[in-house]
Amino acid sequence: MPYTEKVLHGANLLVCAAGLSTATGLVAGAGAVITAGLSARELSRRLPAAAKPLRDEIASRLTNALADQHLPEAHRALIPQMIDKGLPSAKDIMEANREPRAVIAAMLAKLNQPGADPALQPGLLQSDFTRVMLPIMQLLLQDPEQAKLMEAAFQDAVLQHFQALNDRIEKLVAQTANKAAELALSHELVLGLARRYAGGAEDFISACRGLERALEVASQRSPGANLDAEIAQIMAEVDRLNDDDKLEEGMAVLRRAREARREKIAEEQAALVALLDKGIAQAVLARSVEDAVSCELEKLEIEMPDSSARFQALSSVRRTWYERGRDLGINFDLEVSIALADACHQMADTPTKQATAQNDLGNALQTLGARESGTARLEEAVAAYRTALEVWARETVLLNWAMTQNSLGNALWTLGARESGTARLEEAVAAYRTALEVWTREKVPLDWAGTQNNLGNALSVLGARESGTARLEEAVATYRAALEVWTRETVPLDWAMAQNNLGTALRDLGAGESGTTRLEEAVAAYRAALEVLPRETVPLDWAGTQNNLGTALWTLGARESGTARLEEAVEAYRAALEVRTRERVPLDWATTQNNLGVALRALGKRESGTASVEEAVAAYRAALEVWTRETVPFYWAQTKENMANTELTLSEKTDGETSTAHVRAALSHVDAALEVYTPEDTPYDHDTATALRTDILSRL
Repeated sequence: MPYTEKVLHGANLLVCAAGLSTATGLVAGAGAVITAGLSARELSRRLPAAAKPLRDEIASRLTNALADQHLPEAHRALIPQMIDKGLPSAKDIMEANREPRAVIAAMLAKLNQPGADPALQPGLLQSDFTRVMLPIMQLLLQDPEQAKLMEAAFQDAVLQHFQALNDRIEKLVAQTANKAAELALSHELVLGLARRYAGGAEDFISACRGLERALEVASQRSPGANLDAEIAQIMAEVDRLNDDDKLEEGMAVLRRAREARREKIAEEQAALVALLDKGIAQAVLARSVEDAVSCELEKLEIEMPDSSARFQALSSVRRTWYERGRDLGINFDLEVSIALADACHQMADTPTKQATAQNDLGNALQTLGARESGTARLEEAVAAYRTALEVWARETVLLNWAMTQNSLGNALWTLGARESGTARLEEAVAAYRTALEVWTREKVPLDWAGTQNNLGNALSVLGARESGTARLEEAVATYRAALEVWTRETVPLDWAMAQNNLGTALRDLGAGESGTTRLEEAVAAYRAALEVLPRETVPLDWAGTQNNLGTALWTLGARESGTARLEEAVEAYRAALEVRTRERVPLDWATTQNNLGVALRALGKRESGTASVEEAVAAYRAALEVWTRETVPFYWAQTKENMANTELTLSEKTDGETSTAHVRAALSHVDAALEVYTPEDTPYDHDTATALRTDILSRL
């Protein structure tokens, strides 16, 4: 043990002995225990800064030492200042075990500490200082007389501090003991706590403060009112062990109890998760969106205790509901995904998360809105996308911004397809083109292909309403561009979707041409898509392609003398209606009912009876139950025009007043259509309906 530590240890034992000699009760006993555990640091901190005899001895030898060395004049002037400011204390020397180099290192440490004079810190100066000081310190520290002086100074410091420390001990111990008596703690517990806190404390004050805090904690006996019997028993056992100063045993009891409780909690949580899973299943049966969402959120809190990761987890849950609803045609799942997207938005704590939630909400609203007769969901989707775009623009997240532009285009296209005007469709085209400025084929080829496909959809609908073919030709070009990236081998379902859409554009082009080449290409595209689209996994997509195939076959059949193509068309429409039910997708169901009516009328015109034509009228009337003028005016007008043509066909197959009644019914239907068709918004349809009206009037 170094000399300094020996002296301090002796002084510490002296304090301990003094405390124990008067330990007649809890007060003195606790004080003795704490004092005995104090580190030597408490006393050594209060030693004098330096021993004057050492300063004098160094000064007396410095002149000769400087004369013996070849030093710069500046260094000769600065070294005395370095000695004065870095002079070691007796404590420094004793802690260095009186080793010269270690003492000089302690002096340099003082000179280099923050706030010290920078003029005394250059490396060459300190090197010269070490060279000058080393022989001086070697002589001084080997001098017995100097050693005695330092020892005496050190012991004197210890003894002077002892009295002040002892006064503080008595005061603080009295305060601590009073606290112990006030809290009615056992003698053994108080002494045990004193031993523990003295061992880890820097000084006596810290030890007493730690002990006082421990006494407060020890006095807080375990409450039993709201605890089950098992837990109350464990806590009572720990309190008994504490009273006997068996604190480590009490800690072991608590460790074992916590582990057992964790296992029990895990079992209870697993049981609760099972109940929540059953609740989600029950919500599906009862078609309760609120219960499904409530169970999902509660389950997430259990499985994802880290709230910072909960947003991503909830987004994943929402995506599962959304994709199932989108791909399998389950509207309930889409409703749940909408509610979960709202929950994600409420949970989002950054602009990026908020925009993501808005985009996801828009997707679910747009998908569900496309299946409903009303437009409220679609309008909400547009609003959600525009809100997301405000954030993406501010955050300059370009790829996400392009994604939402594409999604906005989808919602606008769906709305525009139901309206007689073209404003929404033009907005959709603009949104797609904007997205393509960022989503380039080189950067994100699959996303680029998806947006090309969507742009083709909007152009195709616009082209179907115009007398020219420029938009339709452009739509065909965009679909073919998408198919260069969307190959059957890499993304078969996307490839099938683009094939279906290409078929529709080719069909519309072929309908305006005298030949059948485009129509045959359309049929081939639809049949290719159906080879890939499985009815089991993507039933709505399969049904949509069946519907479109029927339309192409009907258009071809209308140009042929036989009925084979028309019968195939009717078969395709009836297959589509097996999936496209009124309950599931009312608007799509109405579309196929309308198309079925068109095919049945064409077939009926070639038959001797009126059965097929009567079926056509029934199909149109079914479509109009969903396609109302208020919700989808353009489609409503199309069906009214189709009914006018069908009434004319019936008039041709009947005689007398019956025939005239059918002609009058035809006039009523075409006049209703012309209330929607305007020269400004739908010039092509307006002209066609006007020509039909002229024909009808000529028959009256």
